[in-house]
Amino acid sequence: QHPVEVTAALRRVLTLVPEGSPQHRDANTVLKLIEDAQTYLTAWQAAGPYLETGKDFSALFDVAFAPEKPDAKDINWREIPTGTDALHPWLLDLLKMFGGEQRVAYAHTWVYSPKAQPARFEFGSDDGLKVWLNGDLVHAKNIARGITPNEDKFNVSLREGWNAILIKVTQNNQGWGFCARLVSPDGALLEGIRSQAAGPGDSAR
Repeated sequence: QHPVEVTAALRRVLTLVPEGSPQHRDANTVLKLIEDAQTYLTAWQAAGPYLETGKDFSALFDVAFAPEKPDAKDINWREIPTGTDALHPWLLDLLKMFGGEQRVAYAHTWVYSPKAQPARFEFGSDDGLKVWLNGDLVHAKNIARGITPNEDKFNVSLREGWNAILIKVTQNNQGWGFCARLVSPDGALLEGIRSQAAGPGDSAR
């Protein structure tokens, strides 16, 4: 929750303890975790669940529910709780939020980029996943799977200012959730990037 302060404290530790010591190794390990965490997008709002009688998760993948429609109104967006998994704080758990099977949910966030630039999304999802960036579909995978962080990697172009990200995640059974990273095309940290669940508009489109 306080990456700047913790990073400063750990860098101070590195100057005070011998290189190669357990304390030095531990400090470097936590610094790497903080650096990695900065690339994950964890501020999201979600809406759902959406389902139709007689249609399983795979069929629902291609059903355009309200959040996919540009003129949709009165969608009940709610903040997705973060930190529900202490070992994986970047994991967003839709099962705890909505429960059930054979359904879908949507999530959105807003990302600010100080300039127009290329970037790379890295997603893991349980189960299938669709991703829209600024209203354009940029990724789709209709699949049954568990979450593997950074399994889906695809390049995008961010525009200067706020960028709207909308995703759709299907639910077959058991686990249901996703994780998302935003990095440069070579995997490095993008400078000046910030995100927030509530953006400058009323929806992710």
